[in-house]
Amino acid sequence: MANNRGSRRIVTLRDVAERAGVSVSTASRVLSGTEYASEDAIRRVKEAVQSLDYRPNESARALRRARTMTFGVVYHQLRNPTVLDSLEGVETGADERGYSVLVASARDSMDRYVALIQRLMERRVDAILLSNLTDAARDEVDLVRSSGIPVVVMAARMDGVSHVPMVAAPWRNRIFDMVRDLAALGHDSIAFVGAIRGSQSPLPSLSEAAAQYGIRRVDEPAQDYGEAAAMQALDALLARRDRPSALVVLNRNLSATLARLGDRGFRVPEDISVVNINDSSSRATTGLVAEIHVDQFQVGYQAAMTAADWLEGTEPENRLELDIAEWLPATSLGPAPARLNQQSGDLTARMS
Repeated sequence: MANNRGSRRIVTLRDVAERAGVSVSTASRVLSGTEYASEDAIRRVKEAVQSLDYRPNESARALRRARTMTFGVVYHQLRNPTVLDSLEGVETGADERGYSVLVASARDSMDRYVALIQRLMERRVDAILLSNLTDAARDEVDLVRSSGIPVVVMAARMDGVSHVPMVAAPWRNRIFDMVRDLAALGHDSIAFVGAIRGSQSPLPSLSEAAAQYGIRRVDEPAQDYGEAAAMQALDALLARRDRPSALVVLNRNLSATLARLGDRGFRVPEDISVVNINDSSSRATTGLVAEIHVDQFQVGYQAAMTAADWLEGTEPENRLELDIAEWLPATSLGPAPARLNQQSGDLTARMS
């Protein structure tokens, strides 16, 4: 009989777990014999091992024995509720797979962000998850990867680190849906309020959609990622003679934006329409403020699962896109105001 062992697909621990009807972590515990598992689980795992002719790779087993069973996670800052949703997702996914989570905040310092990556590597975490990775951390990320530690990016990354696997929930198609609806309501101009980390030109899909539907994009770039800078940019937008008829706002700046519009005498949606990019798990504004909703809990959860799978031998695809973004129109979206270009005296009165 011909020897076809060379073409035989390698049986993985995940195959054993699926055959036994248990989680990968349970199968791992049974085979290592170091932690508790029920008698029924032990029996089913052993039967699966025998039927599948599972043969653990000895070097992989040695690596598993050296693990700390810890994921390191780096965020730029922890003040944003969206970050807390992402973190809860990471912790939920990690816990399901038997890992603990070590969280670090760069406190909006790129130098600290880079240093934290190196520090986590020195702590011998099993995998590192990074929020909104930028090119500034390219050398450190490559060093971590060369040491054999998986790196998974959540939410966004730059071209210089495009080789790092990423989990994201793109909202491009929902941006087009939103701009389509604005065009149908007669809007001819739109602006994005604030800044997005790692992006010199925030929301390129907004520019593409605006061009497709004949809507002019008005830009007043924020100087940094904080709320104060976003409000300064908003003031500049409102002071323009060609001010936009619709605003797109990140969830973290929504409350301040609505308050600022009220202080300046602008009514929503009679004078200006507002769309919230809501990347939190909360739906508190649903029905009140039109939003593109993306639940970052799901992104964090899937990133943790991707890291765990990688450690078990399943290398991830370069870009995993979660189809969870939703476009949810609401009462903050109205017809374009009949008069957009106010006389300077009227505008001064509004903003005094």
